[in-house]
Amino acid sequence: MGTGIVLLPATAAMDDVAAALDVSAARYEGVHDARARLRAGGVICVVVDTGADSGAADGRVRRFRRESSAAVVLAVDPDGGAAAIGADAAAVVDRTAPAATARRLEEIRSDELFDRSARRSAGAETLLRAAAETIRSGDEDDIEPLADDIVTSIGGTRPYPVVWAGQHDAERQVVRPLAAVGTPRNHLRAVPVGGRAGSDGGIGDETDGEGATWATRNAVTADGGAAVFTVPLDGSDRSSTDGGGTHLVALRVPTSPVVVLHLVAERHGGIPVVERQALTTLGSALAAAVADGAAGGGNEDRLRLLADVLAHELSNQLGAASLQLDLAQEHGDDEHFDHVARALDRLEGLTAETRALARPEPDREWTDLGTVVDSAWAAISTSNATLQVTDATLNVDTPLVRLAAINLLRNAVEHGRADTGAGDEDDDAPGLRVEVGPVGDDEGFYVADNGHGIPEAERDRVLEWGYSSGDSTGVGLGLVRVVAERHGWEVAVEESEAGGTRVALGPEESL
Repeated sequence: MGTGIVLLPATAAMDDVAAALDVSAARYEGVHDARARLRAGGVICVVVDTGADSGAADGRVRRFRRESSAAVVLAVDPDGGAAAIGADAAAVVDRTAPAATARRLEEIRSDELFDRSARRSAGAETLLRAAAETIRSGDEDDIEPLADDIVTSIGGTRPYPVVWAGQHDAERQVVRPLAAVGTPRNHLRAVPVGGRAGSDGGIGDETDGEGATWATRNAVTADGGAAVFTVPLDGSDRSSTDGGGTHLVALRVPTSPVVVLHLVAERHGGIPVVERQALTTLGSALAAAVADGAAGGGNEDRLRLLADVLAHELSNQLGAASLQLDLAQEHGDDEHFDHVARALDRLEGLTAETRALARPEPDREWTDLGTVVDSAWAAISTSNATLQVTDATLNVDTPLVRLAAINLLRNAVEHGRADTGAGDEDDDAPGLRVEVGPVGDDEGFYVADNGHGIPEAERDRVLEWGYSSGDSTGVGLGLVRVVAERHGWEVAVEESEAGGTRVALGPEESL
């Protein structure tokens, strides 16, 4: 049912009500005890029993309403309607009918939890978006002071009483604390994210450790950009439709290494969509700030952020295109099916490639170079070139290498057309030959052609992000350089044996 205590007076009439309640309940002895419990927090509903002291009931209702946000309920005898007049209580219940009173208190408690959760979510959304704007407009770009600023600005509040930030340590396979508010930093422990979930959730004994570890691990290992993972901390099942009351929110910040922002929030029924959107906006703003200040890796980090946005859009387009294909198969002409299917295949490939760009580290596997190159060649529309491949087995991130191969092959076809006497204006002119093969001990690969070649003075510049000869976007070879850097490789641009261009990617000693 989630958290939220029903506070009952310690009277005989309320003994049976307490026994009938299916939610957390506590008892109070007198006004002073009740006020102390209300100030301590966690009380969602407080009952005033007119049978205990009917003359003071109205005053207690007013005092409890004034001094706390808990719903105040008045319990009266069946003939005590006069006592309820003007009491300004949230509800009036029959103190002699414990089962009915318990059901009504549970209803009030549930309504109050939802209302309070909605109010806190609205406040959280405003707080998170303000924090994101502060990040965007600020000059700070180092993750540790940024993390400290964020937890200080949003932590210790009613939306988020506890907030702490941690950074992934790939060597130790833990998320180590960077900053915290609402709990002493020296009480935090590194959260293990490798292997089986442990019993230590990293935020003390008051949380469900395995659940906390689950959320943190998913934030670290997920592909893509900013993402939100939540788990209830009150013993509720993650799959429960009730969603629990108090939640741990693990926000993935797609820096390198990944940062995870942990927030404790009381949200009956789960974290609302608008709050999740505000959280991901904050995560993207943090990652962008770090990327802007990254020395030597700015283009790569910014590309990783953009890649997730692009992959999301491509996934949407893939779904829409699949629907259109289904409609075409039912009502359309057969001649269009192959074109739609090829377009869908390319969209699916682009999604995999952009997801690969968004990963913190390359996901290496043993791959046949020939298979990757054949797939890349099929994605290029050309009828005026021939391809020759020397096969090899490479230990690489396959989608990334395919992305590099597509851009290198397209560059060769579009900018390296051979002189054949037919003139450069003839798109169907034969003669362009493209070769692909491994470099060194099968640790990289090259693409060579017999086209026009690249002037020596421009060979270093063509790899710069945004460089263009005037008829391109300047992204293609920039992407090739990013793929090489993600693998720890260098890129060499030189003249091919046939007088065209040869671009090789691999370890420096192999080029």
